[in-house]
Amino acid sequence: MRRGAHHGCLDGADTALKAVESLVDQFEASLPFPLDGFQREAIDKLDRGRGGVLVSAPTSSGKTIVAEYAIFRALKDGAKVIYTTPLKALSNQKYHDFVRAYGEDGVGLVTGENTINDGAPVVVMTTEILRNLIYEDPARLDLVRYVVLDEVHYIDDFPRGSVWEEIVIQAPRTIKLVGLSATIGNYREIADWMAENRGGMETVFHDVRPVELKMWLAVNNHLSPLFKADGGIDQRTWSKAAQEEEASYRIHGYRGLPSNDLLHVIQELRSGEMLPAIYFIFSRRGCREALQRCAYHEIDLTSTAEKEAIDIVAAERLQGLKDHDEEALFRRMVDARLLRRGLAEHHAGLLPYHKEMVEELFQRGLIKVVFATET
Repeated sequence: MRRGAHHGCLDGADTALKAVESLVDQFEASLPFPLDGFQREAIDKLDRGRGGVLVSAPTSSGKTIVAEYAIFRALKDGAKVIYTTPLKALSNQKYHDFVRAYGEDGVGLVTGENTINDGAPVVVMTTEILRNLIYEDPARLDLVRYVVLDEVHYIDDFPRGSVWEEIVIQAPRTIKLVGLSATIGNYREIADWMAENRGGMETVFHDVRPVELKMWLAVNNHLSPLFKADGGIDQRTWSKAAQEEEASYRIHGYRGLPSNDLLHVIQELRSGEMLPAIYFIFSRRGCREALQRCAYHEIDLTSTAEKEAIDIVAAERLQGLKDHDEEALFRRMVDARLLRRGLAEHHAGLLPYHKEMVEELFQRGLIKVVFATET
């Protein structure tokens, strides 16, 4: 009798395993490419593990596929997924990506600025929104099977890292976590800490970068490669930087130097076919002044066809505004001339629909340079 019962358990486990393997095969068949080795490993560990999986892999290596599998599994089982990001702009981007994949009815967005279809089976939100949800409305998590923590390396950030810690500790144990990061160095240490609070946490590390990452240094308005083909420091670039550092020291600080001029840097980027580009500036005022300089010097980075495409997107956004006051504010805040030339700003001081339009145009390659703060 014992042997029979034991064999019955094994048969049941074997059947469940085959069912999971069948689902993975179905998921792979829905993709335009076969799963990579590390993706299969992460998916397998997500299915077999108790607390979830932490995936550390370079940008553009395909780690988001693990999150998409979690969505696939949840939708198959009638469950829900929450996909979190640390930034509103990234949440907006993911929302539109998922709408294209799953349709408007299947995807929601909650960022504090926007609430769209928040009862959908897949909801994208900023990490702070999820933290608040855990404390204020935990019943809404009853059907949630997976929580994806994109850019999970923010857990090391001060002071925002505590938000990720609270989610790991307080989220219901019925939820599996999927942590994704391209820059997390101490992934094993973080996974061990997460395992202590979640009853287990698997890890997958992948260090193959499919898309080459190049680093350039702007010195005296010219871009020079920081690294050689073999990965070593380019000594010529290093010497140029050292000379500028020495010159700045002699005149007691950088402010007296004729530092890199953004107009020349933009031209260098354009000549090197490096556009579109995000030009980070540390203040909203700096972003506005950069746009004003581009307007004064009549910088134009778009073709006639691109200008027409920008006009169409801007007109669609304008039509989507039902309130006359909002429409008037939109017209006043958006510089249509600069937008048509492929130039824009992006920071927390802009209205949500203004930011979303800039994000859409940039993702489509129509905005060539966006001056942005780190938010």
